[in-house]
Amino acid sequence: MHKEYPEEGMKWVKLGSPNLTELPEGVKLHEHAHFGNNSKIRGYHVGEPSDLASTGEIFGSSEEAVGDYLKKYNRNQLEAGLNAEGEAMGHCVGGYCNDVASRGTQIYSLRDAKNNPHVTIEVRPKNTRNQDLLDLGGPPEGRYDSFNRVFGEDGRRIAEAYQATKMPGHPWFDRPEARTPQAFEAWLREAYPQRIPEYEVAQDKLRKALEKNANTLSILQIKGKSNAAPVSKYLPHVQDFVKSGQWEKVNELGNAGLVRVDPAGDLAVSLRLQKKPVPAYVTQDELTQLLSDYRGALPGYYAAGGSVQAYTPPTVRQFLLDRLEG
Repeated sequence: MHKEYPEEGMKWVKLGSPNLTELPEGVKLHEHAHFGNNSKIRGYHVGEPSDLASTGEIFGSSEEAVGDYLKKYNRNQLEAGLNAEGEAMGHCVGGYCNDVASRGTQIYSLRDAKNNPHVTIEVRPKNTRNQDLLDLGGPPEGRYDSFNRVFGEDGRRIAEAYQATKMPGHPWFDRPEARTPQAFEAWLREAYPQRIPEYEVAQDKLRKALEKNANTLSILQIKGKSNAAPVSKYLPHVQDFVKSGQWEKVNELGNAGLVRVDPAGDLAVSLRLQKKPVPAYVTQDELTQLLSDYRGALPGYYAAGGSVQAYTPPTVRQFLLDRLEG
């Protein structure tokens, strides 16, 4: 839970993976012996023994088996949560699984006492969309931009070659490495060892960019049901969410019933002159009050025969700046 409003029975919930590091209760690790290349091989599998008939997923170590299960379990739980939010709200957040799982996107849902969603907010770190080299399932159909950035004119060829490893019958398909988070790197080292330096440079740049931008957040979307603006009775919660964060940018401020205060504008200069905090975002009523206070900060200018308009002229701005510096 991100934030709670106990008196109103409302809360902001951050949707995400449970990030389990141990097997869920009731799920067991099984050890198997099977034959391969005329020799007996010991393997491991998580789940019911009957699952092997359909999945055939046997791993060489218990760590690999547990890791593979947890990776898929956490991903499935994340996807289920996003799909439930999207279905209840009538929008497309269910398709944001990759963004949340690997690109740092954060999804927040305003819930009532019965856990029903009413507002969805998308928060994203700076410049993370499409920066990662690929999703483990390969690039989206027809999208090779990330591969081209790393491998130049060979990007599409490498991407298509890796896509082919996902097809049954491909020599790589049954390899244990193909079911690990390092699948692409393992395949690249074998298929295109000469391209590993480029890949490592790209991954290092990505890690540094993600670390640098992890705390530079923007609100991209503020949605009520069916992609409409939130219902008015939920606006105080939305406004509290926006005002309580440090955002590089906030889109759809109108959906929050807020306007942005220019930190370099005359109103902000006036507030600093009065030794008052300069808010980043305000409601229309708050803006009206601030403008009233702003005009009250100019008695010296009035005495000098000046005038105030809806947008203050440069002479008023200079008057404010002179007083602030003095």
